[in-house]
Amino acid sequence: MLGKSAGTHFHKKFLLKKEFMQDITAMPLKVNQRDSDGNKKFFEEIHISETFIDYKSPEGDVLRCSVTKQGSQSKFSYTHKMTIMKNGQKLEKKKMISAAEYINYQS
Repeated sequence: MLGKSAGTHFHKKFLLKKEFMQDITAMPLKVNQRDSDGNKKFFEEIHISETFIDYKSPEGDVLRCSVTKQGSQSKFSYTHKMTIMKNGQKLEKKKMISAAEYINYQS
């Protein structure tokens, strides 16, 4: 379609350090995993993608709206986030959506 906005993509990378602790605050990562070269693997790659979309809602004026895909190793969760102005207050709404809904919002 001519003139249709398709949203905006931003890519961010974060590096988290795992401390070797024996309590419940430790990150759940297996430290004895090996990569393809046989070296110990001390990290897990997590993919987070947020796409800002044009969206209209009958609940109020939409200030910002986006869909987020996050996960790793082909296991992802999808979230629809919307900030609206209603009765002079900013409300942020989040809801989990399916992969099909995520693809539909991006097109």
